[in-house]
Order: sequence, then C-alpha cells, then structure tokens
Amino acid sequence: MKIKYLIYTFLLLWVISLSSCEEYLDKAPSSDLPESAVFSDARLFKEYVDGLYIYLWYSPADSWAAYSFGGFCSMQMSNIEDATDLSDGARNDAGPRASLNMGNWFAGQGVQAEVDWPWEGSYKAIRICNRILDNVDVVENLSDTERDEIKGQALFFRAFFHFQLLKRYGNVLYVDRTFNTDDDMDLPRDTYDDYVQKLCDDCDEAAALLPLEFPKSELGRPEKGAALAYKARTLLYAASPFNNPENDKGKWRKAAQAAYDVIALGKYSLVPNEEYRNIFYGRAYTSESIFLRNGGPGGYGNSQMSLPNWGSFELGVGARPWSTEWGATPCPTQNLMDRYETSDGQKIINNFENYDGVHPDFNTASGYSDENMYENRDPRMKYTFLLNGEPWLDAKDGIELFFHENGSPGTHIGEGVNWTRTGYLEKKFWDPALSPTTGSTYMNWNYIRYTDVIMIYAEAMNEAFGPDNDGLGTGLTSRAAVNQVRNRVEHVDVIASNQTEMRERIMNERAIEFVYEGQRWYDVIRWGKGVEYFNTPVYGIRTTKLADGSFKLERKKIMDRVFKDYMHRYPIPQSEINKCFNLKNNPGWSAEIE
Repeated sequence: MKIKYLIYTFLLLWVISLSSCEEYLDKAPSSDLPESAVFSDARLFKEYVDGLYIYLWYSPADSWAAYSFGGFCSMQMSNIEDATDLSDGARNDAGPRASLNMGNWFAGQGVQAEVDWPWEGSYKAIRICNRILDNVDVVENLSDTERDEIKGQALFFRAFFHFQLLKRYGNVLYVDRTFNTDDDMDLPRDTYDDYVQKLCDDCDEAAALLPLEFPKSELGRPEKGAALAYKARTLLYAASPFNNPENDKGKWRKAAQAAYDVIALGKYSLVPNEEYRNIFYGRAYTSESIFLRNGGPGGYGNSQMSLPNWGSFELGVGARPWSTEWGATPCPTQNLMDRYETSDGQKIINNFENYDGVHPDFNTASGYSDENMYENRDPRMKYTFLLNGEPWLDAKDGIELFFHENGSPGTHIGEGVNWTRTGYLEKKFWDPALSPTTGSTYMNWNYIRYTDVIMIYAEAMNEAFGPDNDGLGTGLTSRAAVNQVRNRVEHVDVIASNQTEMRERIMNERAIEFVYEGQRWYDVIRWGKGVEYFNTPVYGIRTTKLADGSFKLERKKIMDRVFKDYMHRYPIPQSEINKCFNLKNNPGWSAEIE
C-alpha cells in the first residue's frame, strides 16, 4: 500500500502525539494549523488516517535499525529472537538484546527500543485512532463505505496497539476516548479481564466495518480477518497460564472459537510446501497473509523500502550473512536445532526445561546421533538454518562455517564478535535469488498469518478439551489442526498420546514454525516459563574440517542468560510512574533497578 500524506499532516500528528502521563492520555491538539484544515476536508482526513501506518515503523529516534512493533531487525541490528533461547546475535554483547540476555533491562545502549518505545508509540497511535473516531462522522464528502472503512481501520489499530501494550506490560489503561486538558488523566489500570474485553469489543466492531478484502492496490490495510485474528490472539494470551493461573477453561474455549471464526471465513489457506518460503519473501502476499507489513520491491541497497528494516544489518553487509565489519544477526542456536524432530516425528531431546546443550538428555527412541545431526529431520530445519557446506550466493562451492584442525577459520566464520558464534546462519528471511550486491525482492513481515490462527486454535482446543475431543463441534480437533501445519511442509503427524504431551508438542511446534517472526519471547512469557527457557545457557556447534576432508561436530556453550520471574512483565517507564500517582509499576520493578 502506498501511504501518501502531506508535511502539515505530519506536523499535526507530531503535535497531538506527545508522551508523558498526561501526554500519553494526551491533551487536545494545539497547533498553528487548525483542526478544520484536516477534519473538514475528506482528502486531508484520509491522509491523516494513512498517517497511522507510520506507527508500524515506530522509532522516536528515527533509528534505521530499531522499530518497536515488529521487523526482522527490530532492536538495533538485532531481532527480538536474539533475546530467546533460539537465537544469538553475531555482534558484541551490547544494545537491547544484551540487556535482555543479561537481565539488565534498564541499562545498555538502545534498550528503550523494546522496553520503553512501545509504551510511547502505542499511546501516540491510540490517540490518533481516537481523534479519527471522534471526527469521522462529521467529515463531509465521504461515502458510507469510506466512512465505515476508516472507522474499521481506527478501531483495528486501537486494538492492535493496545495488544502491543498488553503482551509487554500486562493490563494497563485502555484508552478508548480522547482526553481534554481539564480531564482527570491520573487513572488506575483496567483489570486484566476488562482490558481484554475492551480490546475484543474493538476487534468485533472493526470486523463488522472492514471489508473481507481490500483491493490489492491497498495491500497492507487490515481487513475483517485481521480484526478477528487479533481478537483470537488476544484471547489466547488471556487464557495462557501466566494470565490465567486458575486455568479457567472457559477462556480457552473463547480463544478456540475466536480462532475458528477466522478459519470459517474461508478466505485463507496454508501455502503448499513448495511455496513455503514465499510467505516471507519473493511475493507481495500469499494465501496465508492476514496482516503484514510489506517492504515493497527493491534491492538491498534500497534501504527500508526493500526490507522489513535495513538490509545490511539484518543479513550481513553486502547481502551476505557473514561480514568482517558489521556481522551477521541473528544466528540460530543449538537449542533451536535440537527442537527439530526426526523425519518420523520423534523428538530428539526429552526435556528442554533442564536442557544441557553439550550433554543433552537424548531420546534414545529417536535413533538420533550427532554424527548425522542434519539428516532425516523436520523439513523446516533446512528452511531456517544455513549450514556448513551449502552453496549460497557467491559461495558456489559451499559456505565455510568450519575451522581447520590447526585452528584457522574457513572463509565465512571467525572468532571475533562479528561472526556467528553458534556455527550456524539464518536463511528463513533471505531470498537466494538475490546476489551479494544486486537484486530485488519482496520482504514481508507478517504480524499475523493463517498458520498462527490454526496454532491458536490447536493450543486452545487442547487446553479446553484435549487433543482429540471436538468440543466446539467444528469438525476440527487440536490434533487435526496441528497436523495441517506439519503436513503442509510434508512432515508426519504429531506424536502425542494425551493432553500433556500435546501441550509440549504444540509449544515446540510454535518454536519451530514461528522462529524469527517475533513470537518466541512473548510465547514463553505468556506461558510463564521465562525462567525455565531463558535463564539457561545458549549453545552452538563448532565444526572442524579434518585432514581427510570429513567434519567433526562439537557442541559448545555460547553464553549464560539471565531471566528472573518478575521479568514476565515489562517495567513501565519510570518517567511515566513519576508523573502518575495511580499508575503502579509491575511487581519487581522499581526506580532503584534503573
């Protein structure tokens, strides 16, 4: 979608989008440009609405390497996945990734990109949504269809940005009206259930107003399915253990039904195995696309227009995943590698909650051995991992991610901070049609795609009814839903004999399917398992080329990670706490931590 807006529209957005306790609830707009210049002119009003979309790229410092609401490189040359057990950033341990890795969230360069900026960016965008809803009915020369579509977009984005707050900070304040200067803006949080209900109400109202499909020239606008999908995702979070400690089964049933409402639209389908990579690059959209940020066509040298963020810092300078200058990030870990089942569906590790990547607790029934680590595995492994010896770009004879017996490195690996420490490189978001210096492609960041809806349904159905009980009468059980996701990449049916085993396989399935899509961190948080998975080391592999040309694989620890129980909720920025008496911070966080 081409977003067009005028400079004075930007100025108005800037003036009415401030950040403090008063400011995030916001004051009435004050500017040399009267509101009548925008709110009484249909063309300018539409441009004002389109200005909402820039908040998907929110970066108050105008950073070319950090965007708060999703992108392959969302945290200053780093992916949110680099803070999880599944990934390691191939650079020095600095910036927001390092702060999250080390449990030092108030310190470190750029930590605000994940901890602070989403707070201010969300409330700024929400303020604009409310101003749109305040004025859309009085703007002249809008058709009824245009008016409904504008309302639907504003309601969707109000829900979308409130969800960004919910998944990080928990229930805060759901702002569904514009505040004036004489209003009491020092308000307490909503309860969690009330917050979720308001968000779902906005999604329902948006779904009723938005079309099932916009013209493809408007690609990137939320449609009916996007509103329903975000309702399902919100209800999944509300039903999850950290937010639902009593395990209210009714919450799981609501999440399952909401996900099925998207399935029942009949609009979306899983792409076949041969098109799996096109979900992420090569095409502007696929049959899985529900709501995405599309970078448009362009080469790596075309900066932000060609990639979800900035190409050279996502995939290595010169469109390579290796570099002697800026490095390659992110890099898959051995923790992730060990999650891929054998080709016949057997897990190779028994328990990841006490995982030792150097001496794992192998599942002997799998028949797995490190000597044949990359053979006969879940097909998605080779969609994600770039392995030693694979031909790639200008490395026609295979990339060299090995060390010689004398310790000297191969061409594409090294001991310094700018090389992969895990021994692996990532290729999920990397179009092999690109050359090292030229080429163009579409790069897509899916905020939510159809596979996620199916997995929401599968998880909620298993928790509500078990793996094989069609408790909603939809004709689709949890097991059948999981198998849809696995079978489309030509993987075998899931092996799970009861609800507990299915829960473990669904958690694993989400780690595999959505890796590098910005979900792992938030999944683990909503499960309340941050200590189990993130307060543990991450591991990699060292590959040595022997004199006879064969390779020896040795597991190695990369680094210890720190995660404390209170970190399942983010700290509200202390500057906001200082200004709002009734706004209490999340447990465990205080000014002293800063």
